[in-house]
Amino acid sequence: MSTGSANILTPNQRRWLNYLTVSTLLIGGFMLWLDDELRTKGARLGSVSLELAGSNQAAKHVLNGWSSQQRIIAAIGLGFDFVFIANYSVWLYLGCLWSAERWLSGNANRARQLQLAAWLAIGAGGFDVVENFVLFDFIHSGGKSPAYPIAFWCATIKFVLLGIVLIGVGSGLLAGGAAEKKPTTVPVPVPVKK
Repeated sequence: MSTGSANILTPNQRRWLNYLTVSTLLIGGFMLWLDDELRTKGARLGSVSLELAGSNQAAKHVLNGWSSQQRIIAAIGLGFDFVFIANYSVWLYLGCLWSAERWLSGNANRARQLQLAAWLAIGAGGFDVVENFVLFDFIHSGGKSPAYPIAFWCATIKFVLLGIVLIGVGSGLLAGGAAEKKPTTVPVPVPVKK
């Protein structure tokens, strides 16, 4: 990933970025729709309430507030989340590279930082996978699994990493205007001698 070139993304990566933008938004929309069924008095954020409950006792409280049908929906949501993870982590990775490319001409150091930050999206996906396996076990055991804190810490780290990555991707929107505008010269009339 050299920053000496004007292009960081290959044409194939650009195509994937476009495809993944659509698929990530579609899958994310479906996940939000599915998660709406999990919003209760004790879980105002749906599945995120379980992810970030903080302790076994608080997580059991969320789980006990769900009916058996809602627990099945939560498990199905975790299954679909694996597809979502594959999409969003690669999408955000490529998004950071896109952002780095937009910064390249104006701030090569920022471009290099964003190229490194792209890997945080992959890391977030890895933490999300571990979190999902632990939450599957927690739901399946009826809240008796002692491993819940692992899910909490994985979710917390995942959200921090995603926040950093989203700021990086968003910075590319700001950089585009400054980095891509070339100074224009105004032609000055030159007096002609007769």
